[in-house]
Amino acid sequence: MENILQYLKWRGDLSFEERQWNEVDALICALLGYVEWDGIVLDIAVSLQYACQTLCQKDSHEDMVQTYAYAPMIADMIPLLIDAKRYQDVQLQRYISICDQENDIQFAAITILLPFQALYISYRGTDCTLLGWKEDFQMMLDTIPSQKLALQYLKETYQDLVIPKKLLGIQYGKTNKSLYLGCHSKGGNLAMYAAICCDEMKEYINHIYSFDGPGFQETFYQEHEYQSIIKCIHNYVPTSSLIGRIMTHKEKHIILNAYGNGLQQHDAFYWKISQSHFDYALCFDEETQHHIKYIHDVLLSRTDQEKKDFISLIFTILDNMKINLITDFNEITFKQAFQGIKELSTMNFEESKIFFDFLKFIYGQIKTVYFSKKKE
Repeated sequence: MENILQYLKWRGDLSFEERQWNEVDALICALLGYVEWDGIVLDIAVSLQYACQTLCQKDSHEDMVQTYAYAPMIADMIPLLIDAKRYQDVQLQRYISICDQENDIQFAAITILLPFQALYISYRGTDCTLLGWKEDFQMMLDTIPSQKLALQYLKETYQDLVIPKKLLGIQYGKTNKSLYLGCHSKGGNLAMYAAICCDEMKEYINHIYSFDGPGFQETFYQEHEYQSIIKCIHNYVPTSSLIGRIMTHKEKHIILNAYGNGLQQHDAFYWKISQSHFDYALCFDEETQHHIKYIHDVLLSRTDQEKKDFISLIFTILDNMKINLITDFNEITFKQAFQGIKELSTMNFEESKIFFDFLKFIYGQIKTVYFSKKKE
């Protein structure tokens, strides 16, 4: 499989001076936002090599595969980064992770110091917690807490690491001239949100990378000035993209060939690489076009109140079924299923059928990702 793991083997021995920064490097940095760096990366910068070595000493390969069930090849990427000359001068700092069930927040971010006076802020995308998926659905209704946290994190990083420091009128310390934002899935949306909403920092932002990240409601663009930053947004989506095509995008899609199909292609390790860039495609596949239309007709075309009620019912049912992780779907008991179905009794036949069919559609997509990987 010619993916980012192969890229690390092919190009890992070449420094950024020998082969300049590219979109595949941007994806690798984006995926570092998924890694749980607790106790390893704090406010003071540490080398990426040290952080990866410490993580491998702390967690076995099997543990990491289970932790990152939504992208298990992260467990293979971490050891490769330890020996990659290309990343030997990369540093990490300012890791933060928040998981707040009460306020529906699943948020994490990390700052990556690149060896050419640039910073890359990586926001975590959706993990396999039901809380993360709930946030994705709530994004269709209004601004979510994670978006506000992403903007706050950007502002604090800008103050601490980008603005030149002065003492008695004399500048001191290292100045980071370029600022990159990005991540995969929900993280890509957070990066775009922060960049669009941070008026005072836009001159420092060179690139915003959204890897199969969802868009925004049309009202968001009406309320914010986005034209000045849109040229900096690189929006990459695979041919079977679902997540990356939800809601409105003003920037252009860059379509990529990928292995697998459906939601399986949301895993960036399935994206095809050609030397130092992605393998580009001309159009989306036909089946995905039908899936996008189905999601629009069943959910996105509803009024805000109808969407709110629909989404609330989804997660009330899953909560009653004691589903906390997406992988819990693989071990549903009859009793759990019955607890969920009881909620449908309050709906008329037509609405309950639409809702049940939608749950089956979501489960079918999830099944291609989590449970096929488990068999592999």
